[in-house]
Amino acid sequence: MSPQDRFLLREKKTTPTLTSFKTWLDNHLTKTPVQSKIGEAIRYTLSNWELLNNYLKDGRIEIDNNLLENAIRPFAVGRKNWLFMGSPSGAKAGAIFYSLIET
Repeated sequence: MSPQDRFLLREKKTTPTLTSFKTWLDNHLTKTPVQSKIGEAIRYTLSNWELLNNYLKDGRIEIDNNLLENAIRPFAVGRKNWLFMGSPSGAKAGAIFYSLIET
């Protein structure tokens, strides 16, 4: 799908859904305790609302960052396995090596 087609589809399908969701968040903001999990989630979402909607502005922007997360997952999971690399210089060399590979 071209970026322009993606933009138009998001404008048509997603914008109304997000507008409705924003209304729901605003309505429930004062009805939920600040310390509750749902209250925290509502406040977090509202405080990041503009950033969460940036992908609607341009069809070239992906809705998620799954490609990046999948690329770095092996390194993140492996960190525990590489915690003890024998020596500080070995750990430094390993960190440089794996950073180069993942980037």
